[in-house]
Amino acid sequence: MVFDMQEKVVRCTAMTRRPSTADPRAKSPTCGYVYQRKGDRTVRATASWQISWAAQGQSGTVAMTRASTRQLPVRELLAVNVRPNS
Repeated sequence: MVFDMQEKVVRCTAMTRRPSTADPRAKSPTCGYVYQRKGDRTVRATASWQISWAAQGQSGTVAMTRASTRQLPVRELLAVNVRPNS
């Protein structure tokens, strides 16, 4: 998979489905990206396969590519540490 994140192109050779119970702030175990600036983005994902087949004495390969885009709002989260009064 190739993801054009608009800030950077990310190539993933392995991806792991994130469990629904996972902390949404946790890093991806196999492939991820953290935006450096907030703003709306159009992300393009492209999947490519090389399919090999054989049947009844015939064989061959077929290349296949599929792509899709999605709008992604990127917002900023800030954490503020406050030191209690001593």
